[in-house]
This record gives sequence, structure tokens and C-alpha cells, in this order.
Amino acid sequence: VSKRPFVMVGVPVIRDEKVLYVLNIGIEPIEWGRALLRDIPEGWTASIVDTKFRVVTRSRDAQRYIGQLGAETFRSRIKGDSGSFYGGHTLEGDPVFTAYQRSLLAGWVISFAIPEDVLNEPLLDLWWMFLINGGTGLVLSIAAAILYGRIIGNGLGALARSARRVGQED
Repeated sequence: VSKRPFVMVGVPVIRDEKVLYVLNIGIEPIEWGRALLRDIPEGWTASIVDTKFRVVTRSRDAQRYIGQLGAETFRSRIKGDSGSFYGGHTLEGDPVFTAYQRSLLAGWVISFAIPEDVLNEPLLDLWWMFLINGGTGLVLSIAAAILYGRIIGNGLGALARSARRVGQED
């Protein structure tokens, strides 16, 4: 009657190993998202899709995507797979790395899409650290080589002059 989508959850009531009845409750997908997908890090997108690859709920722009098919790359990756990690795009087209896991009970899939730049940022920071430290080490090594070269050169020069004097005195 409300013409709004909802997710039906049923729990059997069992007595003496017989199912007497089933308690059902309809929950709006937005509420599923609030309950299951809270505390998602900034920039990430979490979603739950059903066995037909339709979005049940989503942490980002849920109202727009509930009931729609997941992204094509996502659908092709999750077919028959219980869980994995891959690079792809969100429904908005943003480049992401997505980790997902299929529920053995319901067959639904929960996924977490992490923006590429967020995932790569620590790696880039590490490369910059290596580059700066390596460059600093190289400059210091060259300076030390020049300094020690002069010290050794001066010592060898003094030794050569002394040898010439000794040779001239003979």
C-alpha cells in the first residue's frame, strides 16, 4: 500500500521440532543501511545487494540506488563467488577497490568500495619518504666522498713531496 520498497525478515517459531508459525517484519532499506552500514570511513561506499544483484541498501546516495542493479563490473565479479577484492568503479563511476563477501545464509553480498586515492595515499607517502631519505643519503654520501677525497689527496700530496725530498737528498 505504501509503494515503498522494504525487506522482509522472517523468523520461524519452533516448538517440539515443528515450525508453528513464522514472525515476519518489513524493514525499509534505508533503515537497514542505518543499522548495518554505520561507521563507514569517510569516502568509502558500503552496499548490500540481493541475489538478483539489486541494491538493497547503500551508505551513499541510498534513495537514488535502492532497487537498481549494481555496477556491471561488480555484478560480473560477484557471480558465483563467495568473496574477493578487485579494482572497479562505483555506480557514480568513481575508481575504487572493492572488497565483498557473500552471506551463505541469504546469498546477499555486502561490499565496501574504497576510493583508489584513499587506498594509495599511504603508499605514495611511503614513496615520498624513500625518495627524500634516499636523496638526502645520496647528497650526504657525495659530500662525504668529496671531503674524504680531499683529505686523502692532501695526505698523498704531502707524502709525494716528502718522497721527492728524500729522493733529492740522496
